[in-house]
Amino acid sequence: MNLHRTLSSLAGASRAVLLLAALAPAGCIAGGLESGSPDGAGGGGGSTGIGDGTPSEVVSQNQVSSLLVGQNLWLGNKFWKTDAVDKLWPQVKASGVNLIRIGGRTFNDTSPSNQDYLAWVTRIKNMGAQPLVQVSSNLTPKQASDLVHLLNDKVNGHENPHRVRFWGIGNEPSNHAITVNEVSDYVRSRATAMKLADPNIKIFAPDLGWFDWGYIDALIGNGVQNGKFDITGKSPGHGFYYIDGVTIHTYPASNDHDHPTNYTRADVASAGEGFGKNAHKLVGLLAKADNDHNRDGGDKLEWGVGEFNITTHNRADNGVDDFSVTSFLNGQYFAEVYGAGMKEGATFVASWSIYESGNRGDTDLGYLDGDVDHAKPRSSYWHTKLVADHLHGNYADGSTNRSNVTAFGARDGNKLTVMILNKDQSKDYTFDLHLDAAGEPKQDGPPIIHINGNVSKTVTAHINPESTAVLVFDGQGKLTNRINYTIADAKAWKAPH
Repeated sequence: MNLHRTLSSLAGASRAVLLLAALAPAGCIAGGLESGSPDGAGGGGGSTGIGDGTPSEVVSQNQVSSLLVGQNLWLGNKFWKTDAVDKLWPQVKASGVNLIRIGGRTFNDTSPSNQDYLAWVTRIKNMGAQPLVQVSSNLTPKQASDLVHLLNDKVNGHENPHRVRFWGIGNEPSNHAITVNEVSDYVRSRATAMKLADPNIKIFAPDLGWFDWGYIDALIGNGVQNGKFDITGKSPGHGFYYIDGVTIHTYPASNDHDHPTNYTRADVASAGEGFGKNAHKLVGLLAKADNDHNRDGGDKLEWGVGEFNITTHNRADNGVDDFSVTSFLNGQYFAEVYGAGMKEGATFVASWSIYESGNRGDTDLGYLDGDVDHAKPRSSYWHTKLVADHLHGNYADGSTNRSNVTAFGARDGNKLTVMILNKDQSKDYTFDLHLDAAGEPKQDGPPIIHINGNVSKTVTAHINPESTAVLVFDGQGKLTNRINYTIADAKAWKAPH
């Protein structure tokens, strides 16, 4: 983004290894979270079909990408070239992000200097994250190649300490009236030049401003216009594919370009579900492109979110209890987007952005609040950290029978972690939490959560209104840790506890 203003539609997670799974009964244990003992046969898999809302017994068993939780470098026009922002990096590192994109509209309009790239790549690597460098669509193929050589060529026979593996090309062309033909031409020409400079890099494109299916259908083939503008095939005369993954941006509450603050709490509360549906559709198209171009194994197309936030423009009342960027609800949306990314096998999901001013103004989209010297984590920061710190291993699909409650998890060895998000402003719930159940629970029954966690146990779990809970279980279904984060904590600027 970068003071770039994107349109956006509700979109969703992507690509997955799919398994058929039988729904098996889990014995219901009375009492609190630690009560009971294993009971009932353990079944695998099972979930809800995302695309059309039809119940299905197909569920993702994706391994959560080690780069899933990402961010964007952007720190606002006033700060990004100053050393003063270095004081923010300890907080960025603590949030657990593993990939940081150097990109956006400003960096596409005017490419940073070589010195800027070297400085930022060094900072990102020093904090233990991977950089993703966006090559401006305004650079010539030769200039794009030169940038790869700058960062990736060996130094005195040794690997360049600045070496960047992940690259992008361009930024939100669909927001700037750049035609499909033009996008195809600049992606293919620059990707070829960049991979001739270093064939081992991974290129993600085209970073569309939203799930623009007209562009997507044309650029990833799928029989539209006979693949005339397809960027997912091989560069002629070379042994490599143009791109390795497809990237999208999403700012769902601002999909009305003429009235970008004309959104409601209901729009925000449903945005995570919408994201999941769009991402699922994208993954299906990528699978077809893989088949069309004989892409298998490590050549299969990946996908990622280059930028996301709930909106590009905040409402005037951009407080913790509202529903713009600073809100508690936006943090829950962040968690839902990461969860959908896990479900659909995203390589990375990068939010926009680290810091823009902290003043809660119209275009302040950072996950840190207040002035640079006293920046405080917002709900979006803490939900990012909760996902980064606790959800590893293989995605465990989840479903609930309450419309304002979302649940999902991850299984890492003998540890199962479940995240529950209650977006309801007034209702608390006590759920029967089935840790080895598939598919949607009965809609008109008592509160139930199904988690495809391969732990043969059912426990009870209570959650307050407007709150998030992270529950950690061992292999026998015993609760070993619970972390709570509520809107009251967010208002008091307190960390999850």
